[in-house]
Amino acid sequence: MSCKRYRRLLWSYASDELRAAERAAVEQHLTCCAHCRHTLQSVQWTRQALQSLPRHRAPESLLERVRTEIASQPAKRVAAPRGARLIQGLNWRWALAPVLGVLVALLWWWSQSPHPTPPQPFPEVAVTSQEYAETCIEMHQQLEMADWAGTPTANYLITTGFTR
Repeated sequence: MSCKRYRRLLWSYASDELRAAERAAVEQHLTCCAHCRHTLQSVQWTRQALQSLPRHRAPESLLERVRTEIASQPAKRVAAPRGARLIQGLNWRWALAPVLGVLVALLWWWSQSPHPTPPQPFPEVAVTSQEYAETCIEMHQQLEMADWAGTPTANYLITTGFTR
């Protein structure tokens, strides 16, 4: 730890308010740091001087005088923060105007942006489910033949558009 950290702990050390670990660390530091030892001596002298001062008790009448003085003062209104006063002065309709402006701008932007259209089926490709099933079976048979043969057949290459 640096001397700065130990100097903050010296008042607590002099008052015997430190835990055992902190107290041991301060004592260890004091053995090797003359500057902190000198500061501790000043702290101890200051504490002794403050404790030797006479303690005076405030007169009982002082408390009563303070209470009556506080009661006689008119209650002061605490000023609201500047932003709160500004909002209070505005009519709520005027406060909504910027919000509505942003909403209109967003709606305009949304209407101008292109919207994706769902894909439409090609009328020339529309086939019945029976034709589709037959095509799938034929493709499957061709794939099996290609898998067994090691090389794809010419018919497979032509119908699938597969190229190497």
